[in-house]
Amino acid sequence: NDSEQEDSEVRKLTAKIEQEKQQQQQQPRPPSTHSSHQTALKKTMILSSDELKRLNLKLGKNKVEFSVTTSIQGTTTVDANIFLFDHMTKFVISDIDGTITKSDVLGHIIPLVGGDWSHDGIAEFFNAIQENGYQFIYLSARAIGQSQITRNFLKNVKQYDRELPIGPLLISPDTLMTALYREVIEKKPEYFKIECLKNIASLFPAKNPFYAGFGNRINLIHKNSFLISR
Repeated sequence: NDSEQEDSEVRKLTAKIEQEKQQQQQQPRPPSTHSSHQTALKKTMILSSDELKRLNLKLGKNKVEFSVTTSIQGTTTVDANIFLFDHMTKFVISDIDGTITKSDVLGHIIPLVGGDWSHDGIAEFFNAIQENGYQFIYLSARAIGQSQITRNFLKNVKQYDRELPIGPLLISPDTLMTALYREVIEKKPEYFKIECLKNIASLFPAKNPFYAGFGNRINLIHKNSFLISR
């Protein structure tokens, strides 16, 4: 009768559906192109090895530019330098304020009004060191907002037709207020500097890349001595 025929058709259809399900489960699934969750992006100031390779850097100084474009302000460009050195480079570290300049505070102010507050003979002395096969690194606890001013200062130190040797400028990624608090209130700018030097040293596991250091604070001198003699 009709009822038995309907039941028979339902059983056949059910069996067919179950068979198709089993076949689908046995077939390998293609990789999904849609992630079940959004990828989290994280800001970082450290490039990976592959990212650095894609920059096609040459030995020595490489200029890079960062640009941001907005509908209101247009395009703003900030330039920086990336230095590439081989594993045999011998580094000499120099502080800036109170070392290249005659004092910490006036070393910030006087160059802004066109004056020279650097130690006499510093350019000739540093060039003599460079000519003996050493590479300078300039290290300062100044804030990142003072980077251009600091670079201009180093570039404009000229004594008896001698300029300071070209080298990386490493400064604190903190704000101006944080840097001033660490320098003036805590009086411990060496905390940033020591961590910075440790990061550089970690890139040279086979040897100590530091051969000398110049600074005007006893804490930094002791720390530099430890890093150089380790």
